[in-house]
Amino acid sequence: MGGTYTFFKKVPKQVAYEGLYTGRLLSGREAAEMGLVLRSLPRRGDVVPNALDLARQIVQNSGVALQETVTLLRNQEFSQLEDALTLEAEAQGRCFDKSDIKEGLAAVRGRRSPSFKN
Repeated sequence: MGGTYTFFKKVPKQVAYEGLYTGRLLSGREAAEMGLVLRSLPRRGDVVPNALDLARQIVQNSGVALQETVTLLRNQEFSQLEDALTLEAEAQGRCFDKSDIKEGLAAVRGRRSPSFKN
């Protein structure tokens, strides 16, 4: 449900028309080129290792900052720019109030990987 609404908002109009009128499926490469998926992988067996690598990269970051980012991104499409900027400033304030900011800055100054606690 809602495919005609969401697909039309995510891809160029002509692509939406073609896909919805004909039922033609997009290849993984086409979906990646349009930004519908993060990337297209050559083999099915590459999916899990690639996903795990991405997860490892994500968890190396501050949990507090990541949680704030997830919340902001989930609300972004419903916000006007001014509202989004206000929400982002509030989120940054909450992040600056945590020990992770000190660790992140110390890691940059020390040219090392951070070791976040939160």
